[in-house]
Amino acid sequence: MKKFVITVLICLNVALVAYLALHVGADEAQAQRRGRGASYAAITGRMNTNWDVVYVMDPNAQLLMAWVFDKTNPRGGMVALKPRDLKRDFPVDGAAR
Repeated sequence: MKKFVITVLICLNVALVAYLALHVGADEAQAQRRGRGASYAAITGRMNTNWDVVYVMDPNAQLLMAWVFDKTNPRGGMVALKPRDLKRDFPVDGAAR
């Protein structure tokens, strides 16, 4: 009985490795774009060493938005911070406003 269980476990491991080997080169998921669509850049990070934050940049609207994880709420959740206007922060003509 012990040999049978070990044999079944070995066969299961071989099957799982074969499955993984076949799916390693799978294409990555791509968002659907209709018409002109939108492109966003997102990055995660830390703010003030204690707060996890997600930054999302919308180059079409030239805005940078940020959300922080609310640690004070036991159920969690994200709190949106005031968006930054990249046109104002980085003027094309180089003049500070």
